[in-house]
Amino acid sequence: MESESEWNLPNADQIKLIACDVDGTLLDANNKFHKRNHRALQYLRKRYPELPIVLATGRQRSSVNSIREPLELDVFPCIHLNGCVIYNKGEILSQVGLSKELVYSIFSDVKEYETTAILLYDHNKVYLLKNDFESGSIKFAQDAGEDIDLAKPVDTILEQVISNKLPVTKLAIYERNPERFNEIRMQLLKDNQKEYTLTQSMSFVLEVIPSSVNKATGLTNILTKVYPNIHPNEVLSFGDAQNDACMFDITGYSVAICNGMPAAIKAAKYISRLPNHEGAVGEVLERIYRIPPNH
Repeated sequence: MESESEWNLPNADQIKLIACDVDGTLLDANNKFHKRNHRALQYLRKRYPELPIVLATGRQRSSVNSIREPLELDVFPCIHLNGCVIYNKGEILSQVGLSKELVYSIFSDVKEYETTAILLYDHNKVYLLKNDFESGSIKFAQDAGEDIDLAKPVDTILEQVISNKLPVTKLAIYERNPERFNEIRMQLLKDNQKEYTLTQSMSFVLEVIPSSVNKATGLTNILTKVYPNIHPNEVLSFGDAQNDACMFDITGYSVAICNGMPAAIKAAKYISRLPNHEGAVGEVLERIYRIPPNH
């Protein structure tokens, strides 16, 4: 891990693909796409239209429309729900989910916690499995652009899960009390039979995904099936959270956002000069690609 002042930036022609996290990386704390990041990526789309820019996020595809559409990123693959769903040109390339038995078991364990919320994800919609008034889970997810079905009763959701009518790609557990959060985390770690992985994109959100996938497996899948001539060493990756560390491990150039989680900073090769709310990604790209200030 090197600070930016010690980092010999790669030449633009050394980078064949850019993989970028969304929350805490491209977006600020208010879920806004920072203008410096937008400006830099827009420049790359115009100057290097064949350079793949791959979004790698825990979000669903519909919730990154504000980034994807202005930059016309549908021509490239993308990694969603932490690798559970991979798209290529808007179509599902691969999809992996949690078993119905696991979903019911975790729900049964967590439902007794009064201040904890549980959101259930399929590939394009979110369902409220358990609500509360303290975590602010609904507002947080809605602000992030998630399409939440608030009308469907919990009994109906569980019935559809058990009958295999509702495939589950991810569970998100919201708990803002640090002690309670750690208690839930430790319980899930204790119960885990290697069927699932726990990951975090926010300090108060614990995500449960299949153990067979993550952002690294998603990126590897894309390189194998879509870009077989691109080596992981030719990939520049950006991220700020625990769920980005695996992606950093396989890419030649990895940049952690300086105000990100310790796990990401430890795993990355380099640390950005600026925090996410000041356009960290854009600042790095400006120097690599010598983006003119008046662009």
